[in-house]
Amino acid sequence: MGVGIKATNSKNLRVENCSFVGFDTAIELENVDGFVSKNNQFSDGKNPRKLLRDLSEAIAKSRYDKSSKERIGREIISALKSKNVAESTKNKIVSSLKYVGDKAVDAFVQLAAAVAAGMIIR
Repeated sequence: MGVGIKATNSKNLRVENCSFVGFDTAIELENVDGFVSKNNQFSDGKNPRKLLRDLSEAIAKSRYDKSSKERIGREIISALKSKNVAESTKNKIVSSLKYVGDKAVDAFVQLAAAVAAGMIIR
């Protein structure tokens, strides 16, 4: 997702009490003197539990009716239980999630990739 903070040719840069989530690189510095980082949190945002929780919350808050939310949830769980998510299944779920939001789509795609890569064990 890019870089959270990028500084070049700077002095006395101070970053305090910040949370960096989902960035490929949180802080990128080039030719910086006097850099201080204090009380910051860094996370790549790819924790499967967090992704699944974020996805569930996004679906729950969506404008879909209750039965549609339950159907989408069942489809997601069924897809994630399989070792390889079929491309047609993935596309169908992504299409449904587009109405939920980009973050929901991204969370599902990351979860499906993690399952396919064997990073998440059923």
